[in-house]
Amino acid sequence: MKSILVVTPSLQPHGGAPAVGAWLLQDLQGKYDVTVLTWVAPEISAINRIYGTTIDATRVRIFTVRVVHRWLIRFLRLASLPVERLAAALLARAARRELERRHYDLVV
Repeated sequence: MKSILVVTPSLQPHGGAPAVGAWLLQDLQGKYDVTVLTWVAPEISAINRIYGTTIDATRVRIFTVRVVHRWLIRFLRLASLPVERLAAALLARAARRELERRHYDLVV
């Protein structure tokens, strides 16, 4: 089965991008080996309830950014520093590390 890595800052409910991500996962889960890389592990049951999806948590692997990076971003936000570019760079770095560990046929 072909594998797909979905890289997204968040799948937490309430917002357009997480909704699109949820529907994407629902469509891909039966056809591909799907892995999601995100900042915080999403609560699949809440996603299904809010967006009306039927994502099976056993068919989608979830990886999160390293804890030290999450704490760094939280600290910088508390200091009222702009962190969007740094957060995006750290997420991209985590994706590159995952790609070094495992082959994916597609990265979204």
